This record gives sequence, C-alpha cells and structure tokens, in this order.
Amino acid sequence: MVYRTNDDRELLRLHSNSTIRLFEAATVWDDATFPFTGQRVNVSGGRVDYNYYNGGVDFANNARYDIADCISFLWQVKHQVQVGVNTRPHLHWQQISSAEPNWLVAWKKIKNGSSYTKETDFSNHTLATKLSNLYTYTSGTLIQITKFPEIDMSDMGLSDMIHFAFFRDVANDSGEFGGAESGPATEMAFEYDVNVPIDGWGSEEEFVKISY
Repeated sequence: MVYRTNDDRELLRLHSNSTIRLFEAATVWDDATFPFTGQRVNVSGGRVDYNYYNGGVDFANNARYDIADCISFLWQVKHQVQVGVNTRPHLHWQQISSAEPNWLVAWKKIKNGSSYTKETDFSNHTLATKLSNLYTYTSGTLIQITKFPEIDMSDMGLSDMIHFAFFRDVANDSGEFGGAESGPATEMAFEYDVNVPIDGWGSEEEFVKISY
C-alpha cells in the first residue's frame, strides 16, 4: 500500500511484510548523540578533563591536536536511519568569548565487510573545522551549537561506523586554521551530535535495510 501527495509524490509505503518506509517530506530528523562526559579522557598535564559539576569536558588553552588531548567515540548507522543521505554534525558547547576556540574533529569511515587499516595517527582521517554557529554571541555566556560540514554517506550502509576524534587545537598543530587561537583559558564542551534522517522504525532484515 502506497500513500502519495496530491502531486503524486510517494510519502509512505506499507510493504507486504508489514514494514513501513517513509519518503521525501515524510522523513524526519533525529540526533545521534555522543555526550563527552562518560567518554574516555586521556588527560595530559591537565589539558583536557571532566567537568562533572556541569556534565561537560574542559579544554584548557594549551590543548593540542594530539591523541593525548582528544575525545574519541564511534557512531554506527542505526537501523532506522535513511541510508545514503548525508549526516549533519554539530557541537554543543558554552561560548564565553567572541574569540572562539579552534574546535577540530577528525573522522574516518569503518565499513563492514571491507578491509581496515589500524591507524597509529590521524593522517587517514578527514579533518573538519567549524562551518557556522547557530546562535549569535554578544556577551556573557551562551550555550552554542556549532555546525560542521556534512559527511557524505553515499557509500555507507546499515551498521557501518564512523570513528570521531575531537580536539581543541589551540596552537593550530593541524594546520587547518588561520593560526593559533586566543580564546579563554578554559572552554567547556558538552557533546558532539550527528543529525541523521529517519525513514522508518528499523530495517526489513537484520542486516539489510530494504530487501525489495
């Protein structure tokens, strides 16, 4: 059974095996969240540490683009996600100055059924910097959402994974910024999210999104 719009665009399909799939304007967005509190923090000289009073992580103004100063996490393409459609990453953090930190994320795709090279650095990761802020900072404190570039998901399937590593690259060790930053002594970040499109309640089969 297929439900269509007045101009004959497909919105919802009820398949013969009773699964439901959404299309076009009927699809919705959801967050795949990675709270920084609870992730492993490899503290190096107090550069990155938990802020348990506020549920975030403090990045000091000597934090580096270095494995000792990063937060690392994995995301898996969940069964309800619309495969092949780009994801939209963003950061939740507390902005306390117009001088923004050099927030940096490194990511690498991990595809099931494919070969994999165990990394010893981030040279095979894609590095991404800020795309834009959602809110305009004027003064005081602001819970900011900073958008990062979309991730191309055209080659990603159900249950494939992406590894993320997050940094405050104060001295521009990565070379991805215009130079070293002059931000506050401590910047607090809460979590890194990936907005994902949802087109159903799950997959038709255990490891197959759509079988027809």
